[in-house]
Amino acid sequence: MTPSALTKYFIVVLAAVGFVPALMAGPEQLPDRSKESKNVEMVQPPPVCDPRWYISIGGGGDFNIGDTHINDAVRRDFNVQFFGFPFPVGSADIKSHNFDDVYDDGYHIQGEIGYALTQHLELFGSFRYAHADAANRTTGSSISVDFPGVFTGVFPIESEFEDYDSWGGELGFRYYFLSRQAHWRPYLAVSGGASHVDGIGITTFADLTDVGGGDDVQVFKGSFLEENWVATAAAVVGLEFNVTCHWTLGVNGGVRYASRLDDDDSDLNRDGFSIANGFATVRSFRFANESNNNSGDRWTVPVTGYLKFRF
Repeated sequence: MTPSALTKYFIVVLAAVGFVPALMAGPEQLPDRSKESKNVEMVQPPPVCDPRWYISIGGGGDFNIGDTHINDAVRRDFNVQFFGFPFPVGSADIKSHNFDDVYDDGYHIQGEIGYALTQHLELFGSFRYAHADAANRTTGSSISVDFPGVFTGVFPIESEFEDYDSWGGELGFRYYFLSRQAHWRPYLAVSGGASHVDGIGITTFADLTDVGGGDDVQVFKGSFLEENWVATAAAVVGLEFNVTCHWTLGVNGGVRYASRLDDDDSDLNRDGFSIANGFATVRSFRFANESNNNSGDRWTVPVTGYLKFRF
């Protein structure tokens, strides 16, 4: 065998030796990614919190605006009846007073039910009970008496009113500046409706120490303002905080209006006074002239905190 033939034979043997192992190894295996796919978690979208209905309960204070008056200033003559005929014996000089002169700042309790019309607008209905204590006597008024042999002089008088109680309902809209998904939600709200106010009576006391009487003699007790319905309206600004998807805390404040109360003269225009000294007792006084029990439109500043449940 020649050298060249030997060389070719050697090359063929090497090629055969390299090819046989590759042929026995078989085709190249693809990578197994099944285990990797098990470790990949699917990304879930966050749950949607979008309840439309809600109920709430809350309460707070009603702060009087001082210009709201409860009675007018008036001078009223009164007389005593003898055999059915009136004889003028004096007059009452009554000063005007506002709600601050009579009532402490009050409080209210309220409940609401509402529905979210859009991301920013709610419609609601509310029920409200309000109370104010008549803790103060009105002062500055007086009675002038010229009844020879019985009384002559000027006597200061003070009056106590009955407490203020009302209940009623309103419908309104609330506009939020941020969507329902926001945690903090400032808003504006307006509402209107009606409230029932209980009748308010009055008791008047005179200081009769100058004529031998007491310093706190009751001279009148009777009705003053009628039980009636009044129109109401309110405008408030507020802020809510969504604690969870369903629970919300809120607070608001603003102005509230209630129309005037009707007067009740039924007791003022019949036998009223009963004044006595050591010598005589005088009864059956009657008032005359115009009435002064005329309340004005009432304005207050309500401040309310509340808890809301959305569903």
